[in-house]
Amino acid sequence: FTTVGGTARNRAAAVTTDGAGTLTSWNPDLDGSVNAIAVSGSNVYLGGFFSTVGGIARNRAAAVGTDGVLTAWNPNLNGGVQAIGVSGSNVYLGGFFSTVGGIARNNAAAVGTDGTLSSWNPNPDDGVNAIAVSGSTVYIGGDFSSVGGEERNFAAAVGTDGTLSTSWNPNLGSYVYAIGVSGSTVYLGGEFTTVGGTTRNRAAAVGTDGVLTSWNPDLNDYVLAIGVSGSNVYLGGSFSTVGVIARNRAAAVTTDGAGTLTSWNPNLDGTVYAIGVSGSNVYLGGFFSTVGGIARNFAAAVGTDGTLSSWNPNLNNGVYAIGVSGSTVYLGGEFSTVGGIVRSYAAAVGTNGMLLGEWPTLLPPMLLSVTKSGSGTGAVVSSPAGIDCGSDCSESLLDGTSVTLTATPADGSSFIGWSGSGCSGTSTCTVVMSEARAVNAEFAVVPPGQFDLMVSKSGTGAGTVTSSPAGIDCGSDCSETLVDGSSVTLTATPATGSSFTGWSGSGCSGSSTCTVVMSEARAVTAQFTKQPSNLFPTPKVKAGGSALSSSVRVPGRGKLTQRVTRRSNLAAVLTVCKTSGKATKAGWVKLTCKLSKATRKALRKRSLRVSVKTTFTPTGGLPASKTQAVTLKSQRPPPYTG
Repeated sequence: FTTVGGTARNRAAAVTTDGAGTLTSWNPDLDGSVNAIAVSGSNVYLGGFFSTVGGIARNRAAAVGTDGVLTAWNPNLNGGVQAIGVSGSNVYLGGFFSTVGGIARNNAAAVGTDGTLSSWNPNPDDGVNAIAVSGSTVYIGGDFSSVGGEERNFAAAVGTDGTLSTSWNPNLGSYVYAIGVSGSTVYLGGEFTTVGGTTRNRAAAVGTDGVLTSWNPDLNDYVLAIGVSGSNVYLGGSFSTVGVIARNRAAAVTTDGAGTLTSWNPNLDGTVYAIGVSGSNVYLGGFFSTVGGIARNFAAAVGTDGTLSSWNPNLNNGVYAIGVSGSTVYLGGEFSTVGGIVRSYAAAVGTNGMLLGEWPTLLPPMLLSVTKSGSGTGAVVSSPAGIDCGSDCSESLLDGTSVTLTATPADGSSFIGWSGSGCSGTSTCTVVMSEARAVNAEFAVVPPGQFDLMVSKSGTGAGTVTSSPAGIDCGSDCSETLVDGSSVTLTATPATGSSFTGWSGSGCSGSSTCTVVMSEARAVTAQFTKQPSNLFPTPKVKAGGSALSSSVRVPGRGKLTQRVTRRSNLAAVLTVCKTSGKATKAGWVKLTCKLSKATRKALRKRSLRVSVKTTFTPTGGLPASKTQAVTLKSQRPPPYTG
């Protein structure tokens, strides 16, 4: 969302839990969507597809104090976060990522509240949509079919010590989007139709001992959110019935063995993606505009007695996550305003109806100082600009600021390397400010008849530059002292997720190799560009009538295409339908694919199994595809009875 009550709030806001539902001034100001929130002590943990918080780099996950202060906690993921759980000194993250802080972690990881990556690594083979922590066990649910190489269909239990539970294995027939734990029972919601071979439509309860209970709400469509409080389980999603009783998008079912549907019935006109329960209120967030016929844009509170409260943040776009702590409700999603006040993707609303302090409150500046040593001379500059040492060799910077230093030797000198604050080698040196930092650059005099070849890297991406003959491996060793007349060929290799854009300096250009002949000191720059994320979860596909309807959640701008095929009796591949669409921002995109005439004719005789291939190509990036099997039910007319 972009507004709350007509007030700008970009994707997150806080609104008081009292009847007024007054917007607070808690304002993280993120540049992308928030998909998950967890509140623990004095910290609010946010996850999603953002890359900055208050202008400070935070890739996909960040912690913001309840006082609005951005902390130094920075896991630095390379994909999207869909779920967060906190227990003790660990923050458990789930989503569609492959590295955390540059270290391989497939779709799930634990990061200490001190920022240290733990060895906890379930390694699911596809996305994690939901996390719940109970005691010494972390329950995960999502799109995966195996965890750590062992079969676990869409849900698994992993000990906080990293051990996969062998007994708890619900073996669901399809995806999990929500998990809630209460006592000895784990409540699961999603789009599955069986649990361990037993019919359970979209929601089920499994004991922590792995035994399936008789609790069976029997919904007719997806469950995207679960909240458990006392004797009630609150369900939210896109369903329209529970059992055979009408319940539009949200319902409460008792936790007893019977799973009796209660009279709690908000009756929303859209989809619910998040639920938070506190005291006598159930907070709902999603993509709805009315609750019980009364205007409530994307967020509302409904009493546990079924009465709609006056709490009304009035956001201008969708909510994906809700966290309630004491007197504050934390909201995350796609909005940019809350009540007309700017709130970028995340905001807080206090129970007293008052605004919190402006967010973020930045920590005091910290000093970065650069010194030079050795027999030679040269300059050191920073990006972003500030240090030009030369003359200006220090800069006061905010916590979390990332600065890249580049050393350039003067004529007759060479750059030997960095020391201090974790810097080494002869490439650039990147420093992230969490305390005062001191860095030294060493230069040496070059003997007569020899010249320095200096290689540097620029751009938003990453990669290495190597030389033939060997000598430069930049990486770490980015300079070489060579005799007059030497010929060196440089090769640039982009890292995964980056592309090599081209050379500049010393007559080099283009994106092939670069050959330099040494007759003086030479400086060459290789530019690498980071490719936008193409990671996206398996789409939600619904088949009905003459078309397929798909909801696809994408990480940013780009193009979507979808091709549906089936095999004929002759094993030929037939096209069922094709469609395409554009995404203008991170979030959900709806695709509608009209079935071919031949397919509709075939469905009058029998059901068909089709393959749905969805491809997302981010603007300026590489395509990625998801393929899934879907059954189209037979549309055979009922028999004539006379």
